[in-house]
Amino acid sequence: AEGMIEAPCSAVLTLYASYLTRTVPSHKFLASIVSSCASTAKAADKLNRVGEHGGPMDDVLGPLQQLPDVVLRIIFLATFAFLTRPYGDGSQAELQSSRSYLASAVVAA
Repeated sequence: AEGMIEAPCSAVLTLYASYLTRTVPSHKFLASIVSSCASTAKAADKLNRVGEHGGPMDDVLGPLQQLPDVVLRIIFLATFAFLTRPYGDGSQAELQSSRSYLASAVVAA
């Protein structure tokens, strides 16, 4: 359960915090993101191979095959949260500005 629920949330929130501060993350932040991605990839591989019996190499190669997909999803979720966050004090003008920012980001992509 930790690999499929807690680890992805931890990675997304840690990456989102890095986006908000707009600074290079510290080594602790990077270690947290990497370990969360690795834990999620391992859990995704176990879920993908339920009922199958593989050798020791499958225990190493399986999570490595899941890793790119896991990393892309975590980056997408953190980026989406960053782009859709409200700006300012929550007034109507600020919320409209946030919607315009999201629209321009989608068009630019």
